[in-house]
Amino acid sequence: MTLEDFIDVDEFVKEIDAEIGDISEAMRTQTARAAWYGIQHSRAKKQAAKVALTLKAIEAKLTTTHRAKLREAAEEEASQTNTKPERVTADMVAAAVALDKSSREWQIKKMDADEIEAICKVAYYAFKTREEMLKSLGILTQAQLKSNLVIQNAREAASSYDQRRSQRNNRARPMRQEADATE
Repeated sequence: MTLEDFIDVDEFVKEIDAEIGDISEAMRTQTARAAWYGIQHSRAKKQAAKVALTLKAIEAKLTTTHRAKLREAAEEEASQTNTKPERVTADMVAAAVALDKSSREWQIKKMDADEIEAICKVAYYAFKTREEMLKSLGILTQAQLKSNLVIQNAREAASSYDQRRSQRNNRARPMRQEADATE
């Protein structure tokens, strides 16, 4: 069984470190990216479960094989020495299984599959965290736009007020000049 990596760690690091120049674009693609990494995590989890199940089956088969070999060896030794055969213990069988090449290979595969699953899980949760960060940035950007709009409206209102005041003053000047002229 060949293990699949599911994600390229270097590519993931580039993607997660990417500069967020266009927050709208980042928010638009965020869901798809998080979903993709979530799917990869699910696949890695399934792969790890398959390896664990295979390891368990191999260890069960090896347990039976090694128990039989150890009993046979104990009986052979007992027949040569005319003594009662040595009792084969669970610890003796477990040690023989642990030292078996096939068991060690599958233990290593299980560790590798668990590592792949953990990496995929980290990638998925990193994108979920990034999603929360983008939401916060979006809220902040929205608040800035609102405050900029309030400032712009205040400036326009002040400018409009200044224009109206100037127009009133301009209309009032000729009236004052007429009033001064008639006095």
